[in-house]
Amino acid sequence: MKSGRILYIGMWKDDEWNGVGSIFWRNGTLKFKGGWKRGIKHGQGSFHRPDSQLAYRGQFQNGRYHG
Repeated sequence: MKSGRILYIGMWKDDEWNGVGSIFWRNGTLKFKGGWKRGIKHGQGSFHRPDSQLAYRGQFQNGRYHG
């Protein structure tokens, strides 16, 4: 689903990103893949730079790196 400029593919609950999903940079490369809770990155995931390089893999809590 496209939301403005953001492409999100994944699970939904109560009209929010919830469960496992991915978002993509505008150039089409993967930005984040992992867990979501109420529309915020939460749980295990990986964050990638626009050039596709892995920037962080691990836990997220309330949208921030955790651990």
